[in-house]
Amino acid sequence: MLRNQRGFTLTEIILVLVIFAIGFGLFNSVFINNWFAYEDRIKRANLWSEANLFFEDMSFEGRNSRLIEIANGPDSKTVTFTSTDSPPVLTVFTLTSAGTMSRARGNMSKDYGTHADFAACDFSFGIDRKDVLVNLKLKDTIFTRDIHITTSTEIMARN
Repeated sequence: MLRNQRGFTLTEIILVLVIFAIGFGLFNSVFINNWFAYEDRIKRANLWSEANLFFEDMSFEGRNSRLIEIANGPDSKTVTFTSTDSPPVLTVFTLTSAGTMSRARGNMSKDYGTHADFAACDFSFGIDRKDVLVNLKLKDTIFTRDIHITTSTEIMARN
């Protein structure tokens, strides 16, 4: 008696599953892991860009100031630069507990980003109180993983 045999054997099904598993493993290691690294680099570059822009503007205002004031409160930390212009112009750089970095000069304001780690950032005077030490820590999240950058600078008034 001959049977009409249709279908796949167990060996054929297991072989196909093994081939799919190998293909998925290669796809995962090549594309997904590289995508995580790519996203990490992009986020870090954006954080460095925010920090550098904040420092550049603060350095410009600090060099052209005659008076520097610092106020550290529970919800915000500020540095106020009084310019040498006549009449003097106040420029206020602010870090808030929500992580916002901003600058207010006259009736204009500029936002730098919302990634500041408020607890790890601070403004302080240097030894002769004519310079400002700025410590920034910016953080962001990528695929449930936290990334952060930490940087600091000293801003000295020319006048």
